[in-house]
Amino acid sequence: MCAVYRGAETSGDPWEVKGTFTTGTTDPASLPGITTLTAESLIVVPLGGEDNNNTTVTTTSTDPIAYTEHYDESPQGADGMIVFSEAPRTTAGSTGDVSVNFDVAVPVGWGGIVLALIPPTTAPRAILID
Repeated sequence: MCAVYRGAETSGDPWEVKGTFTTGTTDPASLPGITTLTAESLIVVPLGGEDNNNTTVTTTSTDPIAYTEHYDESPQGADGMIVFSEAPRTTAGSTGDVSVNFDVAVPVGWGGIVLALIPPTTAPRAILID
C-alpha cells in the first residue's frame, strides 16, 4: 500500500511534528500523542502489523477524536497488514495518545507513529506595483 497526501507544504520537510515510533503486541495499539504547531494540519497515523488477521481497525484520540482508516493486507498468506489513518485538526494543540483498535485479533506484533502534515500556505503573495 502507498499513501499519497496532496496539497501539503511542498518545500523542505512537510512533516511539522514526528512522534515517537512505538512497537507492541497489545490491543489496542497505543501510540504517544503529539502537539501540532499549525491550525489545519493533518494528523497521519501509519501502523503495520505482522499478521493479516483483521478486516479493519478503528483509530481514535482525544482531538481529533475520529479518523478515516485505509486498511490493507498482504495478498500472500498471512504475512502482514498496514493501515494509514488520518484526520484534520482545526487548531494547533495536543492530539492526546492515539489508539488503534484491531477488529478481530492482535497481530503478532505492530509498529506505528503519529505525524502531523503541514497544510499548504494559502496566504496571497505580495505583489509590488510601481
